[in-house]
Amino acid sequence: MDSGTPIRNLLATKWLNGSLDAPWISTMTIKGDFGANINLSGEDSPKDMALKKATIAGMVYANLIGLNYGWTIDGNCGTITIASEDYTAFIDISGDVGAINLTGNKRTGLPATMSGGWYFGSVKTIKANTISACYISTYGAIKTNIPDIGNITVTGWITDDSSITSTGNIGAIKAGAMQNCTVQTDTGTIGRVEINGIRNEVFCYINSNITAGHFTTAYIAYPKYSNGGTPFGLTADSIDMLTIKDSASTQKWKNLDDPNETITIPDFKITLE
Repeated sequence: MDSGTPIRNLLATKWLNGSLDAPWISTMTIKGDFGANINLSGEDSPKDMALKKATIAGMVYANLIGLNYGWTIDGNCGTITIASEDYTAFIDISGDVGAINLTGNKRTGLPATMSGGWYFGSVKTIKANTISACYISTYGAIKTNIPDIGNITVTGWITDDSSITSTGNIGAIKAGAMQNCTVQTDTGTIGRVEINGIRNEVFCYINSNITAGHFTTAYIAYPKYSNGGTPFGLTADSIDMLTIKDSASTQKWKNLDDPNETITIPDFKITLE
């Protein structure tokens, strides 16, 4: 579908391949799976909102036919709600995003999993049960004085080599557990990191690295201290409040800012630069 005019309301049962080109879309509702490429120019869109609302009850996956695949959106987006996402999906948004929600679909058995590649200027909130094999990166918020990533909330695991890279600040990252992942903000601040643990899981922070210029609060539950001699953990210039909880004890530190205060237990490291 190649539309030279904007689309105010798009409704489909499912859309499995092909492409959709338009200046902008106000509301898109797909009752099943969605595998079409999207190209929105954002031309003359209200408040630069190239896609105001998208709701997809099935899985989003990439249409690999041809050289172009995924979503390419020039402008801002409001709320994107998806049941689940395949790791081949690729979504590139030049502007700021209000909310990205992965909700799952109990009727069809789809898990609430965020995967694939996500690129955007900034995002206020991301919610999912699991982030798996996912690359999240920001270009930088269009508006000043707002974080590139507001809040990421994951009830389960962030896993399978997922990475979160921000050019600016991150408000909060909250997850049940993290394994084989990286989070990096260059010189930015992460307001709060919470790895809260998952019931019946012995270790909930495994071979992962989180790097920022500054942490306001960091809470790590049940790290797997032994990592075969490979260091992992947190790296920052300073940390206001650090809490590490394991099966034996809960330890707390305040106002860490001296490189001589590096904490090592034994492969799990809190590195101050």
